[in-house]
Amino acid sequence: MGVLFLTFWYPSKENPYQGIFIKNHAAAIHKSGVNLQVLAINIQPSKHILQKTVEHFTDENGVDTHYIHIHSKLHKWIYSIPFLLSKIVSKYINKNIPTEEVNILHSNVLFPCGVVANSLLKTYLWKHVHTEHWSKMDQFIQKHPFGYLGRKTLKEADKISVVSNFLKEKVEPFIQNASKISVIPNVIDTSIFHWTEQTLPNSKIVFTAVATWKSPKCPIFFVKALNEIQQKSTVSLELNLIGEGPLLQEIKALPSSIKINYLGRKKKQEIATILQQSIYFLHASSIETFSVVIAEALCSGIPVIASEVGAIPELLSSENGITTQNTVENWVKAIEKGIHIEYDRKAIASNCAQKYNEKKIGELFLEFYRF
Repeated sequence: MGVLFLTFWYPSKENPYQGIFIKNHAAAIHKSGVNLQVLAINIQPSKHILQKTVEHFTDENGVDTHYIHIHSKLHKWIYSIPFLLSKIVSKYINKNIPTEEVNILHSNVLFPCGVVANSLLKTYLWKHVHTEHWSKMDQFIQKHPFGYLGRKTLKEADKISVVSNFLKEKVEPFIQNASKISVIPNVIDTSIFHWTEQTLPNSKIVFTAVATWKSPKCPIFFVKALNEIQQKSTVSLELNLIGEGPLLQEIKALPSSIKINYLGRKKKQEIATILQQSIYFLHASSIETFSVVIAEALCSGIPVIASEVGAIPELLSSENGITTQNTVENWVKAIEKGIHIEYDRKAIASNCAQKYNEKKIGELFLEFYRF
């Protein structure tokens, strides 16, 4: 079985976090024994009218990786024209990838990647499977000038995977046969995020939140809630905020009765250490197609209090956390309830690891590729 894994979202020097969840899927598939080649297209702003470079290397996971870098002052226009992108990708495949070794073309995210992949099938007699991560794919189909191509792509794809049931419900209206959709979650690195016995302090309650602090995240709800709770509590509350983004300025401008540690960006191992020293994980957002950070916290054995939106209720239950509506009043109630529950943290970690570890996700994709 030979798979060409096509993506326009993938980590790069300019943005090392973009599409990291897609790269983790690729690693899981490769380690399951599939003959996998990744073709990633990276389009970035530049002073140049058009500058294109290519790379071919084996990454740290052993994945055979091809990278097309396009830098241009017309980057937004280039990214939005699937016919141009199809020519660029097809030309590269013809020159650099043995097409006879490929049986399956695996695209990631409907636009432009899925649309480009579907157009390639006019030339290459491959099966086409598609993985969707994009919460706005339905809006794209309904409102974008190229939305009809997105609808055509989903209809003609041999199989589709999505990272949550929430996303599955968004895809179903645009296809005739819902049985071709599989739910395959994101990968969590359980060698990093795992249960470790910790002696937690009695003198304070430590909360941690991790995100790129911009919309659709809305941390203001839990920050205001914690301040309200602190004013009537004899126990000190402390909040770790990991990550960067414009929403932090709004929080810094608030009068605060809690200790807030602004920790900036951290590596995964550093985040895991901070999580293991925390009592609760907080996550407020207006939409989530999966939420890797929640799953990482759960794999570390940390109960979660989070917004009741998108796919989040699929990750949480009474045994590992609480979901809440996005108002300060509801967040106060959820946190006050959560801090009085004795969770089995080791069981939380074990149950989550069984669902999201790399080996499990690789096995799910291996089955997904069977025709």
